[in-house]
Amino acid sequence: NISGVWADIKIGRDTLRVFNLHLRSTGITSADRADTLSPQIIDDTMARAKLSKVATKMMDNYRARALQAENVANEVAQSPYPVVVCGDFNDTPVSYTYNTILSEGLMDSFVERGRGTEYTFKGLYNLFRIDYILPHEEYFNIKEYQSFDLDYSDHKPVVVRLGMVEK
Repeated sequence: NISGVWADIKIGRDTLRVFNLHLRSTGITSADRADTLSPQIIDDTMARAKLSKVATKMMDNYRARALQAENVANEVAQSPYPVVVCGDFNDTPVSYTYNTILSEGLMDSFVERGRGTEYTFKGLYNLFRIDYILPHEEYFNIKEYQSFDLDYSDHKPVVVRLGMVEK
């Protein structure tokens, strides 16, 4: 069950397919974060139960995202057109989700043109990059990567300028 769409876009004589995804959330609520990230968790008699509840949510959602990633990778592999995959994967670059989608000949625009350490999720101490633009490496070159700290969302928007490789 994936929240996402794709559109086939004609540019001159070329057509490309753009996927826009929002994969399963971690399911961690602000109450879960307050319960498990506070110093009081050490003295909390219910700590084990609270941590177990959060861990179970996370495991269930990691499994769901893994299946979603496999479905996306399958759609990318079957595309008759060059592909750009964009979206909120709710997972980091070391995850199965990210690597499964990336394995279909895509490249990470941040890795190619970003700088330093970058986060896109504005929460949990600004540690996580979970939003991506992944163009197909055979058909595109990445000219520029930018991310902006705006107040519209708990995510920073990612903007990438692409060029098409001459075939």
